[in-house]
Amino acid sequence: MPAKQRILLVPFRFKTLLQASGGTSSIKSSTFVNRITNARQPCISTLTGSTSITGRWYSTSPVVLAVAGIDVPAKSTSGSSPPPKLNEEMILGIQNATLLLIQHGLGKKHLLEVAKGARGRPQSTLVPRWQRMMQGYLGCQVHILAGLGYSPDEKGVSLYQYQYNEFLSTASPETQEKLRKLGRDLWRQVLSIAFDIPQDQMMRMIVSNNNKQSGFGSSSLGSEELSIVDARNIMFQVAQKMMEPTILESIARQVANATSTSSSSGSDDEQQQHALMAIKHTMVQQVLVNEVYLGDNGKLLQECGFPPGEEGYVALQCAIAEYQTDPVVAQYMGGAMMRVLQAAGLDNATREMAANINRQATAAAAAPNNDSSS
Repeated sequence: MPAKQRILLVPFRFKTLLQASGGTSSIKSSTFVNRITNARQPCISTLTGSTSITGRWYSTSPVVLAVAGIDVPAKSTSGSSPPPKLNEEMILGIQNATLLLIQHGLGKKHLLEVAKGARGRPQSTLVPRWQRMMQGYLGCQVHILAGLGYSPDEKGVSLYQYQYNEFLSTASPETQEKLRKLGRDLWRQVLSIAFDIPQDQMMRMIVSNNNKQSGFGSSSLGSEELSIVDARNIMFQVAQKMMEPTILESIARQVANATSTSSSSGSDDEQQQHALMAIKHTMVQQVLVNEVYLGDNGKLLQECGFPPGEEGYVALQCAIAEYQTDPVVAQYMGGAMMRVLQAAGLDNATREMAANINRQATAAAAAPNNDSSS
């Protein structure tokens, strides 16, 4: 059995944070948005269906990417370096291969195991279940990317997402729309299986939201998707909630309490630093899920037109997936997430990661390689 890679699962909006950290000079504001955190953690493409809009998708500790039998090789299976750039055919192939594993392969098997924990909708296990869902998704994606020469770890995934952004910045509107819809549908498939909520049920919640005559949803009346106006309104309200002083103070306090024991050792050991980062990300996710979305008996969800609790939370993510590429939504969430990261002491790591990805992409583009992407 091949050696397995250890990575930290912290999906994050790549361009949102690059914008906030001043690292988006080469990425147009109208293109696809991603999330990323520090240099030991992968970014996950929203357009490949791995995340949703807001900053609540942190995962926690390092895990071995051998979930549900998906063993990730220690080296790329192609024996070569990654392509210097991507084209439409390559991206569609990666997305469709990922969808195949999610719908019919080991990815689905893993997600079904995650879904067993959804019975009864225990709020206390929502974050761990989300983390396990992301492990299954990443296990599929990393395995596929390794076959194209990407390193089977967070660096390989990050480079792929960067190159994805670069491709979309010059792609035709028709191509952007095709990839957006494929990524949206893949993401909804992952949510549906992992949280044991049929997609038609999630869509009915969106329609119910849209048919409300007051509050959010009024401009989406009769539609199966949120309107862009309602999506922006919802994410503006979410961003405002994330930046409330009580939320930021809670993040800072919980991070400090959780890391005080580990920090007291004064160790600069790399593994120790990774453990500290994992703890911080866990605390951030716990606060965002339990205090921002589900706090006050799901008050924010209800104000946005969704039922309180886990099902409403997942339905909101399903609905917002329609507008993953919207620059206004990205602006709202970029500002809010940088405030959150600052409160958790993670903002410098974010900037470092943005710089690392730029350097890695530049090196890949300059390296001799095949002409498959030309």
